[in-house]
Amino acid sequence: CNNDIEARKEGWLERMMELGQQKDIGIVGALLLYPDGRIIQHGGVCVGMMGIAEHFGKFVDKLLPDGKIQPGRLGALIANHELSAVTAACMLVRKEAFDSAIGFDEELKVGFGDVDLCLRIGKKGFRTMFCPHAVLTHHEHASRGKSITDPHPDDSALFLKKWELFLLKTDPFFNPNYSPYNPAWQYKESMEFDPKIHMRVYKNPKIDL
Repeated sequence: CNNDIEARKEGWLERMMELGQQKDIGIVGALLLYPDGRIIQHGGVCVGMMGIAEHFGKFVDKLLPDGKIQPGRLGALIANHELSAVTAACMLVRKEAFDSAIGFDEELKVGFGDVDLCLRIGKKGFRTMFCPHAVLTHHEHASRGKSITDPHPDDSALFLKKWELFLLKTDPFFNPNYSPYNPAWQYKESMEFDPKIHMRVYKNPKIDL
């Protein structure tokens, strides 16, 4: 956890462990809210959004106008599901998975080290899961301040170089008919269909399909 994370309710770690104890899951991330308790800060990470990576659901109100919980796209903000990455502001990592990827890349000094770790652990055969039932508050930038420009240009350049091929294929957990510049799953005005689009279908090795 970052030093700007606050747990306001009990049980969040148990909910993350429900997923993390499964041997094929290497990383579990949580649903993070801004300090007002209403606006979502992190609902998982889309690799390639905003050019490099951005949080799903960012700036979305957790409640609908009628007071019901905001489900997100196809329940993305209320159901456990697999993603390419989650933020390390609050992340549960299996030691075996962490060691297999040789930990964080220390050349990424501030930015995108968590996304890089998730992708490298994914290449080792482990899955990254988002758990919306673990809800915490993230006082984002409370300890290091904000910047209106790229606060870590060297990290951005290194990440783009390392994951150029992945970014060209696009995140397999992101529908290309949504705008890559809107974290709230906004449809593109002109949709496209391409049977060659890189998408991932998970097959449980224990189930014969």
